Amino acid sequence: AQQGDYLIRRTTLHDFQRINHDDEIIKNSILNFSFHLTSGNLDEAYKSVKNIQNSAIWEKMAIMCVKCNV
Repeated sequence: AQQGDYLIRRTTLHDFQRINHDDEIIKNSILNFSFHLTSGNLDEAYKSVKNIQNSAIWEKMAIMCVKCNV
């Protein structure tokens, strides 16, 4: 490869698997949830995702909570 040639690969993070990637609101909600969860702010973490109705997303968030010992 010559200088300036780059290979870009799209990889889905585990937190975003089984999620409709066209839904920016859900993606932003999960990012906010992850941020607040790792910051220890559980009230804000819940507030950022309380309106999500997708059971697959709630399952992923439950797994994240277990991994973080919340």
